[in-house]
Formats: sequence, C-alpha cells, structure tokens
Amino acid sequence: MTNLISPIRYQGSKRSLVSTIQELAPKDCVRMIDAFGGSATVVLNMPHLHRLYCESHQQVFNIVDALAANDPRKTMQKIKRLVNKWCLTNSNERQFLDFRKHVNRKPDPIAHYVLHRHAHSNLLRFNLDGEFNVPFGDRGLIGKWESVEQEIYTFHYAMQGVRRVNMRYGELLQRVRDKLDSNTFIYFDPPYLASGANCYDKWTLEYEHQLLRNLERLTELGVKWMLSNVTQHRHFRNDVLIKWLKRNKIRVVYPDKTYALANLHGDSHSTVEIIAMNY
Repeated sequence: MTNLISPIRYQGSKRSLVSTIQELAPKDCVRMIDAFGGSATVVLNMPHLHRLYCESHQQVFNIVDALAANDPRKTMQKIKRLVNKWCLTNSNERQFLDFRKHVNRKPDPIAHYVLHRHAHSNLLRFNLDGEFNVPFGDRGLIGKWESVEQEIYTFHYAMQGVRRVNMRYGELLQRVRDKLDSNTFIYFDPPYLASGANCYDKWTLEYEHQLLRNLERLTELGVKWMLSNVTQHRHFRNDVLIKWLKRNKIRVVYPDKTYALANLHGDSHSTVEIIAMNY
C-alpha cells in the first residue's frame, strides 16, 4: 500500500513512521481520532470509517484546513503566484526574509505554507506574537511543481472525509466523552518532553502528567490508544514516561528511525523513539 504524503513537511511529521502506525493500529474500530494532528499525515492514511483531526495550534490548523477545504487548483495557483511574485528560490535568502516580513504583517495560511517550504529544515514555528520566525533554509518549490501539485490535490481529496477541529486535545476528549468506547481508536503524538525543544508548542511536565492520566482514563473506558513519543534525545530523558510505561505494563514498540536535525550533532543514536499501545 502506497502511503499518502502531506504537503506539510516540518520535522515531527510521521511520514517515515506511518506504515508502522498503520500496521499497529487496531482494525476493529469505527472511529479514529488524531489528537495532536499536526501535518495530518497519520489521519490522512487511516482506514477508519469516521476520522477526526484535532490540532490546537491556530496557524498549523489553518494551513491544514485551507489545503483540505479550498479548491486545489486555486491553491496551486496561489502558491505559484506567491513564489513568482517574491522570487522565492532555494538560494535567495533576502527575498525569503522580505516575504516572511510581509506575511507576518498580513498572515495567510497558504503564505505560511510557502514560507515553511523555504525555511530551515521545513520547520513550522511561530513566536508568542504568532509570527513565523524560522530562518531561511536553502529549500524551495521551484523545480518540484509536479510533485507539489500531486500532493496538494491528493491531500485535498483524501481529507474530505475527515472532520477537522481547532482545540486542545483535552477539550476534545471532554466534548466526545459520551462516544468514547471500544469502537474508538485515538492516536497521540504530543510534543516530546525529552526533545529539549518544541517546534511550535510549549509542553511542560504538568502537561505530561495530565496526558498520562487521560490515557489511564481512556483505558478504563475501553478506548484503544496509541502514543508516539521519545524517551531519550541526547542528554534529555523522559523518566516520567519511562516509569509510567513500566508501572502500567504498556506494550512498547521501538521503530527504527533517525533524525535529520539530530544528525547535525552527530549523535542521532541517542534518540529513542517509541510507539506505545494499550491493546
């Protein structure tokens, strides 16, 4: 089976793990919720009859929603128009910075998408004022139009059956509480406490404990869940998660994955990524 690719490329996307997630996901559930939806890579590739994409970060949600909701032909026209108007290439840093300044004054989801495709490591990061603040990354869209167009069109049509909500996962769980049962599968890919840094959200120890308590409640309700996380990255360790997994005897799979950004430090071997399941 060929996996669908989200046009959104930021680090943290589950592009390289989606086949493993598909293989491990329960097949007997009617409903699937992607609680930290991000680029929508996971929900995009799930076979469940009813799928829900949840993303709390406003700008990230707006990009996904725009790509899913708008006519893909018009989306591609807008992307090309912005690239040509601002002379955006994989070598023109000055134009990228001018474009970034313009978009921060007049935010737009498709413009944010174009920015991130030219940014360092395709990061999708915003400051507290909502401004895109990733530096130039020697990346671009020129010369890739055929593949970009295919991704935009495919993403749009594949997302038509997916309900999209912009809220924190805890609020979502409260809203759908009456429907949570053994027919529901929830996938969690929160910011990683052991990462040392987050792309676009602040994740604290308190949030980590809250997430683990929610997973325990879901297990009590008979809801099947899967958690992607990192227990160690360089010198950062998530001892809270490690102890919780052992205490609750949670099934853990260790996928084989390396990190492009970690490779810059020459120590990607110290990153331990896991997929945990309660079934």
